[in-house]
Amino acid sequence: MQNKAEKYVIRKKYYRIAGIFFIISTTIYLLWLSKHLNSNAKLISWGFFVTQTFSFLLVTLSVINHWKTKYRLRRPPLSASPPAVAIIVATYKEPVKIVRKTVKSLLRITYPGEIALVVSNDDQDPKQRYELEKMVQDMGSNRLFLYHTTEHTQAKAGNLNQGISFLRANFPNFDLLLTQDADEVAYADILNATVGYFADPNVAYVQTIKQSKVAKHDPFGNRDLVWYGRTAASKDAGNAMFACGSGVVWRISGLESVGGFSTWNMVEDLTTSYNLLAKGWDSRYHFEPLSEGLAPEDLPNFIKQRVTWATDALRIFFWDNPLFKSGLTISQRLHFLETPLFYLNGFVVLALVVLTSLSLLFEKWPTTVDAVTHTKYLLPSFLSLEAYFLTNNANIAYTRIRQFWVGLSPNFALAALKVFISGPNNKPTYKVTKKVNKYGNYLHLVLPQILVLALICLSLAKVVVSTPLYSGFDWATVFWGFYQASFFVQIIKVSSWKYSPRVNIQFQMKGVINNSHGTVYPTRSSLSIEATPFEKGKRK
Repeated sequence: MQNKAEKYVIRKKYYRIAGIFFIISTTIYLLWLSKHLNSNAKLISWGFFVTQTFSFLLVTLSVINHWKTKYRLRRPPLSASPPAVAIIVATYKEPVKIVRKTVKSLLRITYPGEIALVVSNDDQDPKQRYELEKMVQDMGSNRLFLYHTTEHTQAKAGNLNQGISFLRANFPNFDLLLTQDADEVAYADILNATVGYFADPNVAYVQTIKQSKVAKHDPFGNRDLVWYGRTAASKDAGNAMFACGSGVVWRISGLESVGGFSTWNMVEDLTTSYNLLAKGWDSRYHFEPLSEGLAPEDLPNFIKQRVTWATDALRIFFWDNPLFKSGLTISQRLHFLETPLFYLNGFVVLALVVLTSLSLLFEKWPTTVDAVTHTKYLLPSFLSLEAYFLTNNANIAYTRIRQFWVGLSPNFALAALKVFISGPNNKPTYKVTKKVNKYGNYLHLVLPQILVLALICLSLAKVVVSTPLYSGFDWATVFWGFYQASFFVQIIKVSSWKYSPRVNIQFQMKGVINNSHGTVYPTRSSLSIEATPFEKGKRK
């Protein structure tokens, strides 16, 4: 059977050439820039230099980390006596009909070894418990078990840890565990594809490709093939791939060696993987789609999910930094450093746009040279950067996800501030990603993006109106700021995705007068107008 992900394998390494050109050209540009900063506008000039330097370091780190990739397309063979595998579906308030689809898919797994499937329920609501109990009873499988956890405050990690305790008490010989989200359907051969990796006794977990069910054109970039098709493969080459929560098989004894699923962060996957690798365990990334789940396609839910991911990575950066984490290899340190730096780039994007606006408003430019000279040095850096992104992603569409990389900059910057202020022992409260989209007008959630765009556009308009001689502009600086700000447009567009309000007008007559002819007259009337949100083509 052909692996459907094989078409995304990058075979030509042109991105390495583009990456080298970027490093060389940007080094030349930064050295030149440092000698031509405008001393009469130190805030703008030095701010511009710092943002450019940070971007250079981040992309250089990406070039280093992506230099090698590993695509594990072939399934390692199973032993003659395949080991027993437990499966835990951690659930909390998911609609039972969604949980049922997931459980049905797992009961159809064709793995030849012994399987025990546990639905681990965190919901204390008696109605939810009853419906789950009825679901398990209706399915009538002797491999399916329902476990109600005791109340705790450790989110999914606490649920899974209690699930492992249940397994150890009832299935002590099981040492492999597949964790599957309650809203994610698994393919029947997921264990056949992954269990063979555990013939290596040092492998702690194996992650697979998770697919997302998305609307046409994937307006929120939820498929994220850049991550699964490029970044994850490069992390696997450096033994730095971290688990993504679902569609992952764990070695239970490995988890126990680090105290189980980590409860220090908001979600368990990143930090648990981090601790396992630091303990000397190995990871594997099997390059094959073996599950498919729901993805948020309303803005509040989408932002909540992405900010959660950012928060966990930033907490590691500030309070358990990979540069000082005992047990990691150099490659692992660099890979775990790149992720939080990517989120910290949110500050850089905002700073660059604001600095560009200040330059326009006060007609103070970062450099002392003319626009043509500045462009001669900046353009090679910019073009090589775009060439790197283009060749690195090659056969993967990356425009949409890049729009959100930059478009969520205000959210990532705010998350970083909260993490730093809160300290290492005060993690934010985790909220489960909702499984049902709630469409609406969420323009208020993108006010920071709107304000940033308005600021830079008004700044340009002011200069155009007040300054007749535009040749004095540093167009290189203006272009770079506008280019970054342009990525904010998509997130503003989806703030009202599938929202189509419709006005209902109702005319009501109250009170009647009956005359001798039986005629009825209204004595009082009322007009009510109600705006009701509708999903386009379908009432909510």
